[in-house]
Amino acid sequence: MADPLSAPNVDRRRPIAVVGALNLSYEGLPADLRETRTADAADVTRRLQDRLGRPLVDLGLVTDLDGAATADQAITALDPAAIVVLALGAIRADVGAAIVASSTAPVLVWAVTDDAPFPDDHRPIDSVVGAGPVGAYAMTNALVRLGRSVRCEVGAEPAPGTIAWVRAAAFAADVARARFGLVGGRWPGMLDVHLDATRFTSDFGATWEDVSLSASTPETSFDELGVPVGWSRPDIDPGLIAASCRLGRALRTAAVGFDALAVRCHSDAVGSNPAFGVVGCLGVSLLSSSGIPTTCTGDMVTAVAMYVASSVAGAAQYVEVDGPDVSRAALLVSNGGEIDQRSARADSIGLVEQQFFSGDAGRGLALHGLLETGPATIVAFTETRSGWRLVTMEGEILDDHLPGFPVTHAFFRSALDPAEAFRRLGDAGAPHHVAIAPGHIGDVAAALATMIPLEHVAIGDEDRR
Repeated sequence: MADPLSAPNVDRRRPIAVVGALNLSYEGLPADLRETRTADAADVTRRLQDRLGRPLVDLGLVTDLDGAATADQAITALDPAAIVVLALGAIRADVGAAIVASSTAPVLVWAVTDDAPFPDDHRPIDSVVGAGPVGAYAMTNALVRLGRSVRCEVGAEPAPGTIAWVRAAAFAADVARARFGLVGGRWPGMLDVHLDATRFTSDFGATWEDVSLSASTPETSFDELGVPVGWSRPDIDPGLIAASCRLGRALRTAAVGFDALAVRCHSDAVGSNPAFGVVGCLGVSLLSSSGIPTTCTGDMVTAVAMYVASSVAGAAQYVEVDGPDVSRAALLVSNGGEIDQRSARADSIGLVEQQFFSGDAGRGLALHGLLETGPATIVAFTETRSGWRLVTMEGEILDDHLPGFPVTHAFFRSALDPAEAFRRLGDAGAPHHVAIAPGHIGDVAAALATMIPLEHVAIGDEDRR
C-alpha cells in the first residue's frame, strides 16, 4: 500500500454519472443536431458540477438501444451514487430505461430547455428538436413502473429543490457503504456522544469499527505531514512538536479507507500511550482538512454530523455551542484546538500549545483560526428512542471574533434570538458538540429524511420534520 503521507488526498464520495439522451430517428432534423446537443450536454455537466459540489463523470450521448447498453455498462463499472440523464430530445422510454437498467442508483431525468417562450411561428420540426420534456416524461414513467427512485426536472437550470434531492440521494447511496472508525474507545460518562453501533449499521448500512494506532510509528516532520511552513512555532517545545507529528502520522495511516473517525485522546490509545503521550488536535485537524471528518472525545454522533456536513457541503467544522451573545445577536461557537482548513480563513490559522488538556507527556499541538464568513448551517446528529435525528439550523458566520481567544471560534447568527436558538437546539436533542457546514443545507437534510430512516428537525422551521 502506498504511504498515505505521500499520496494525494482522495475524495471517497462516489461520483454522479451524467448521460445525454437524444432521438435521431425523426425526419428533417438539423444535420448538426448531434454535435450541438453533445456540446450542450458538456456545458450543462460543467454547470451542474458547480452546483452539486461533487465529482461528475460525463458518459457521453446515447441515441439508440445499442448506445443505451454501452452506457449501462459504463454506469455499472463506474458504480455512481446517482445518475443524471439529460433528456435532449424525445427519447423512447425503452432507451431511457435501458441506460440505467443494471444500476440501482437514484436517477434525475432532466429535460434541458432554454426557458425561451414559444414563438408565434413555432413549427412542427421545432417541437421535435425541442422535445426533451416529452422524452423526460417517457423515461420517468418507465422508471416509476419499475419502482426506481427518480425525479423529473425541466428548464435551463434545475430548481433548488432538485439540486437538494440529487445531493441527498447521492449521500443516501454513499452512507450505506460508509466506514466510521473509533480510536481509543468510548469515553465513560459522556453519554451524549455515544451511539448504538449495531443499531446504526442495521438502519443505515454504515459500519463502526475499533481502530488501533501503531506504537511503532516513525518520527515525522511538519513537511511530511503537509503542515504549511508559516505555521511553524520555534517557541514550542520540540518534544511536543515531535510527539504531535508522530501522532498525526499514526492517525493519518490508521484513517486510510475510513470515511470519518471519532478519536478519544484521553485514553490508553492516545494521550496515555507512551508512543505519543499528547492529545491529537493537530492530526485530527489535518484529517478533517483532507476530507476525513474527525472528532475528539470519541464523539460518535458528531462524527456522523461531520460526515453529513463534509459530504454535502465540502467542509465540516467541529465546535461546541458556548452560549448566546445578546449584544451580537449570535451564538459563540468554539472548540479545543481543531480546524478544517476548507472552512477557515487561510491567513487566520496558527499553531498553539493545547489550551485545555494534556496527555501524559504534555499538551501537544493545537490549531486555532477563524471560520469563513457567510452562510452556514449548524448540523447535529443524535440517537433517539424511536430512531435517529438530524438537526439543522441555518444562519451565517459573522465577520467578528475575540482577539484574545486563541482557539478556533466564530459567531453564528440565525434568524432567531440567540437565546431562543440555543434553547431550540437543546430541545431538539443536539449533543454538546455540533458541526458547522458552509452554506445552507437544510433543504438537503429535509430531502435526506425522505430517503433513509432519519427524522429531520429544522430549527427555525419546526414544521419541517
